Amino acid sequence: MDIVKLTLTKVPGLFLEAENITPDHFAGKNAQQIGELHVHLGNQTAKISDYFSVEGKGGATAADTRIIVSGPTDKVKYIGMKMTARGILICIPLPGWLVEKSMSKAMLTLFVLSV
Repeated sequence: MDIVKLTLTKVPGLFLEAENITPDHFAGKNAQQIGELHVHLGNQTAKISDYFSVEGKGGATAADTRIIVSGPTDKVKYIGMKMTARGILICIPLPGWLVEKSMSKAMLTLFVLSV
């Protein structure tokens, strides 16, 4: 099993439509090829690498590919859309009012699983 880690590096001003962030689209691709996949921002097309740093590579199949997405992804939608294999982990920062003062960086982890 291979892991691809995406870290949001640029917060979009509009909603970023990232339907290509799926194990199906990442399978068989290296980090550079994954970064070249498109996302949509309003009526414009951009690359995944314009908004995320990409580490790792996809597995031979979607079932062999796991994806970890981290960062403030509240303006990123359609992650995992129409995926056929399980394997996306989304880690988002928690708001300050929800975090204990003793915790420096708390993260909420969401699992996106296909049915």
